[in-house]
Order: sequence, then structure tokens, then C-alpha cells
Amino acid sequence: MSAYAVSPVSAPRRQRGDGFRQLLSSLDYGDLGAAQEAYQVVREDFRHAPVPPASPINDTLESGLGRIGAALQSGDLMGARHALEDMQQRFRGALILGR
Repeated sequence: MSAYAVSPVSAPRRQRGDGFRQLLSSLDYGDLGAAQEAYQVVREDFRHAPVPPASPINDTLESGLGRIGAALQSGDLMGARHALEDMQQRFRGALILGR
């Protein structure tokens, strides 16, 4: 067997953005556990995103994710949803204004 052999059974690859979609879905369904898991995936994706560390977009994402995480940690699904919506609006604004 070659050192480069691949197992015929492998886990499906996750696409960037899957965690975000799962977070939205979990919040919509009120599933705290799933929302917390999806949040961890989103945080991990953000750590590997090609965004310059010192940028307004990065600041918007970092502060928004922090608010979402704090709300989820306290079990506040509605607060997490509001933080997510606020982050989306700020992110769009940063992109539109080129900040």
C-alpha cells in the first residue's frame, strides 16, 4: 500500500460558509446546542479567513462574533439573532462604504 493511499470512506468536506448557514438555521429553529456548535465552526472559519487583521471588516466581524458568542453562552437565542443581524448590517455598510 502506498504512503499516499486514501481511505475509500471519508467525511464530507465542509464548505466555507456552512457554519454560518447552520448558525442562521439553528437560531431560526431555536436550537441552542446546534447554534453553539455552528458558532464554533464560524469562529474557526473566521480564524482562517483571508481578511487583513487590521481592517474595518475584520473589526466588524470580530465584535459581531463576540456579541453572538456572549449571547449564546448565556443561552439568549434572541440576543444572538439580533447580534447576528446587526453584524450583517454593519458588514454590508463597511463593504458599501469601502471602509
